[in-house]
Amino acid sequence: MTKFNELQPEQQFFTFSRIDEQSKRASSEALSSIDAGINYLFLTHAGGAVAILSFLGNTETDRPTGPLIALALFSVGLILVGIIKAFRVHFFGRRSRAWIDGADLYYRNKIDLEELNRRYAEASREPRWPYVVGYLSFACLILGAIIGFLLLTCAA
Repeated sequence: MTKFNELQPEQQFFTFSRIDEQSKRASSEALSSIDAGINYLFLTHAGGAVAILSFLGNTETDRPTGPLIALALFSVGLILVGIIKAFRVHFFGRRSRAWIDGADLYYRNKIDLEELNRRYAEASREPRWPYVVGYLSFACLILGAIIGFLLLTCAA
């Protein structure tokens, strides 16, 4: 197999274009699936909280513990989703800024293409904690839904 630096300039351009196109497609697919997951968690937590509040409004007892726990779980889940959304705003802003600033330095001949790509790759490195927060939010959703289901089946 021929290495990139062994290709002719036209072949390098073609190869770079193909890799860049695939990178953009992979990034777009990843971002859209992450956004869909975050939106799902937001909507289901909000819907669960509304359902529990409606249930609380229709109960005759003073302060039933089960619905309050479910409401707390849905509320914590919503807060966790907000944390993830805030992180994403800052992460993608920082990543975009790294590329724009690096490209500016590259065009002013302050850095080479390898350094530009290194800086962007460094800015693109995602921490693991947002994924943990997302799964914690999902766990809150599951627990809140189980409590809500038990409330409905016990009340019937």
